[in-house]
Amino acid sequence: MNEWQPIETAPKDGTEFLGWRRGIAGTAYRIPRDDCEMWFFCGQSGNVESWPQVKPTHWMPLPDPPTAAPHTAEDK
Repeated sequence: MNEWQPIETAPKDGTEFLGWRRGIAGTAYRIPRDDCEMWFFCGQSGNVESWPQVKPTHWMPLPDPPTAAPHTAEDK
């Protein structure tokens, strides 16, 4: 799955993913709680009732990490 999905389908168990809201993309996850809907998005966290901007509108899984070291100028 490499396309943006509605946030309602995002993991609810604290799994980190790529979130998007109003042209801003960054890491995000839902903070599992029973008493409120809590999110972390782009370095901010909070209860959605008080801080609605912390809830992304779309999501996709994070890409796999690189498998090889990056090339540097010293490699030439």
